Amino acid sequence: MANKISDLQKKLSQSDTGKADIRGKEYSTVPLRVELFRRELDAGDIANLTSIFTRVEMYEDRVVTRAYLAEEVDVIINEEGQEIVQMKNVKSVGTSEEDRQASMINKTSAVENSETSAVGRMLAVLGVHGGVMASAEEVDSAMKAQKVVELRPSKKQTTNMTVEEFLKVLVKSKTKDDVNNLLISEKVFFDKLKSESEMDFLELKKQVTDYRDALPSKAENKENLNG
Repeated sequence: MANKISDLQKKLSQSDTGKADIRGKEYSTVPLRVELFRRELDAGDIANLTSIFTRVEMYEDRVVTRAYLAEEVDVIINEEGQEIVQMKNVKSVGTSEEDRQASMINKTSAVENSETSAVGRMLAVLGVHGGVMASAEEVDSAMKAQKVVELRPSKKQTTNMTVEEFLKVLVKSKTKDDVNNLLISEKVFFDKLKSESEMDFLELKKQVTDYRDALPSKAENKENLNG
């Protein structure tokens, strides 16, 4: 089993699909982790690891989910409608939290997103990951919710950057991912520009959007180079 988990890690890291480039790092998506887990492990390998239980706690503004992988899981609903869970030999646990106001999708699907992330983290704790514990979905969601803080100092004093200087950096971007990474690293510049001139901010935003839309993704660019 340990060798097969190790093989899964290699296949995740080497896969050309099911990946997302976020801030220069490749993250494997939850669907890719689940697909490889099901495809590469046969019944004999997972005979004692096939019971998965997700416990969801719903609050007014957030959803918390914990996913368990155990040898045996028994769920009993008593006469009062309460859920009683008994588990034997828990092998792995993953926990996730979703803010209902973090995005438009979360307003209607926070439970589904939280459960998916919990299962992804449970598999990652077991060892099924491409070298990074967090999944692409989790990192992207955290960024949108502004929970990811840029810890690396920018090479430029972004507060003093001009629009002309930014455009010179922008045209060096070769893929959509490059532009996205640039926008993240130069957030301070955009915030300052917006506070000083809403019109200049909107005009630059349109230029950046048009430029990014015309570029290939990292995967598409790789295919073009290989072709």
